[in-house]
Amino acid sequence: MIECALGIRSFSMIWILALHVIEFLRFVPLENESARLEYHRGFVPSMLYPSVIFAVDTFLALSGMLVAMTMLRELDARGKLNPLKFYLQRYIRITAPLAALILFLVSFAGYMGEGVFWKQNIDRLKVPCLKNWWAALLHIQNYVDPGRMCLPWTWYLSVDMQLYVFAPAIIYPLWRYGKRFLVVIVAIAISSMAFVAATFYLNGFRLGFFAPGSKVRRYILTYYATHARMPVWLWGLAFGYLLHNTKDTKVNLRNRHWIAGWITCYFLLGSIIFGNYQIQATNAEEYSYVIDALYETLSRSVFVFCVLWIILACVNGKGWLVDEFLGASMWQPLSRLSFTMYLLHIPLLVMASVASAKTASHFSAMDLFYRICGTFGLTTIVALLWSAVFELPFMALAKLVLS
Repeated sequence: MIECALGIRSFSMIWILALHVIEFLRFVPLENESARLEYHRGFVPSMLYPSVIFAVDTFLALSGMLVAMTMLRELDARGKLNPLKFYLQRYIRITAPLAALILFLVSFAGYMGEGVFWKQNIDRLKVPCLKNWWAALLHIQNYVDPGRMCLPWTWYLSVDMQLYVFAPAIIYPLWRYGKRFLVVIVAIAISSMAFVAATFYLNGFRLGFFAPGSKVRRYILTYYATHARMPVWLWGLAFGYLLHNTKDTKVNLRNRHWIAGWITCYFLLGSIIFGNYQIQATNAEEYSYVIDALYETLSRSVFVFCVLWIILACVNGKGWLVDEFLGASMWQPLSRLSFTMYLLHIPLLVMASVASAKTASHFSAMDLFYRICGTFGLTTIVALLWSAVFELPFMALAKLVLS
């Protein structure tokens, strides 16, 4: 177990949840809508809200790392992989809770509240699932009618499952030919990054939240597509190979090199997040399309490199206070629930804080904080029950059948 990864996963989940609360406030009737827009343009929201994409990239990188370590350990022990075991366990684990959520939303959710506002918001979740539920369960919805996905935030599950299917084609040659095959991994990652940069530039996409242009088309081409999101997963996979090969010897660097790495890591993280603020706060017409294309292409990989550096330092005993904090045992329960929390947090947010509204609310920073805390608490409780009913039993059943 890599303890610091549990803290990183937990913080990523909290970041996603908090920023989705801010996003869904636009569906809440407010007396002072102008105050919400002014707050959204503020320094902290402008930095953290658009940067939530890096939390998803962190999930992808951790997924690639863990897949590589698991499969390499299996290859070392047996010299071959059992595709049925790997694919079936993975599919059942992520599909059973998802299928239960889809069934709940298209059947019972509409009867748990009343009023036109309730129906309007529940239908926003329900209607796409009536048509595209099968694509969600097959984990191909990021390519099948991506503009009307069933539970749009679950695009991540489709990407993760598709990369998992692709994993043996990368990991087996990596195990067989060693670090010589890393050249192929780097080439695939750079090709994907070049595709994103070219797509951004040729279509004139802009990153600013208030910038003109079709955000839906940008998301379909460069956000939901697996071939556009795979570089960070590949970096995580290569990093998993490094951890697997150094699990006994560790990485031996002098203290000054570790310190220089930490300073560089903090500088890059600060630059990426502050650069996001500059993009949001600046009129898109004042700078070139090239800036958006380069930032979108490079920022994800640089952020993930920093996250992987933190894990590397912690694993090798050079994480110091950061390792003590991220590796604390208090993060273990939240990390184990992160998958079901990711699934459930938006429906629970909509039902408890958006669709249930009967009168106009008054926006304030304290009210926003209250909504974030309430969504986090409710999501944690329901995710615990959901995992106990729809995740753990099916995982146990899959292991029993495969044994």
